[in-house]
Parts: sequence; C-alpha cells; structure tokens
Amino acid sequence: MEIELKLKELHKGQKIVLKKAKRYNVLKIGRRWGKTTLAVNELLPQIALDGKVCAYYAPTYKDLQDVWSELRFILQPVIESKNEQTKQMKLITGGVIDFWSMDEPDSGRGRKYARVVVDEAEKARKFREAWTIVTGK
Repeated sequence: MEIELKLKELHKGQKIVLKKAKRYNVLKIGRRWGKTTLAVNELLPQIALDGKVCAYYAPTYKDLQDVWSELRFILQPVIESKNEQTKQMKLITGGVIDFWSMDEPDSGRGRKYARVVVDEAEKARKFREAWTIVTGK
C-alpha cells in the first residue's frame, strides 16, 4: 500500500539549503521566506518517516500550535497515535515528532533526537539558556 502525503513544493532557495546542509544549520532569512515550510514539509517528515525521533521547538506554546496542526493534517495517513496534551506524534514507521516550546529553557532536556528544528530562535527569550542546558556549550 502506497501512501501519498500532500507536501508543498520547495522553492529554489529551500532546495539549496537542503543540498548544502551540515550538522548544524542556522538560517537568518527574512519573513515569508519559508523556514517553517521547510521544516514542516521536508526536515521533520523525512526523519520521522524513516522511523527516527525528531523535535520541533518554537519560542512559545502558542507559536507551535500552527505547526502542530499543519503536521497533524499532512501526516494524518501515517499517524499511529498523537497526544494533544504532550504534543507528540507517533508514526506507523516507528518515528516520533515531539513539539516543544522554549518558554522553559529545559524543555526536552535529556531526550535524544535524530533531528531538531528550532524555529524563530530569535524570538525565544531564553534561547541561549536553553541551548547551554541542552548542549553543555
């Protein structure tokens, strides 16, 4: 059985970012470029569909709601279970996507992820503190 997900087409700039990606990648690009679209349509689904665990971090709980809803819609055919309270999706492939807000610097502490997307880090008041807790740097 083949399942087709409805992902948005990436633009040229997004494809270049993916092609040149390294272990850590920081994008400081203007509004409406499509950083969140890149995360939602490529970075997170690809890893989770491969059966790995990944995480999406937003500056606030309110900020992660739209991404949670969009991924819930896109991945609906492959979601095994989802927890609205803890904001976690488990896929039929064994992959998991955790959603965290950076309201608290130690969100997600102690977890191990194959990929982490931090969206709008500049808006997160406690980002530097959270980064130090998670990476020890």
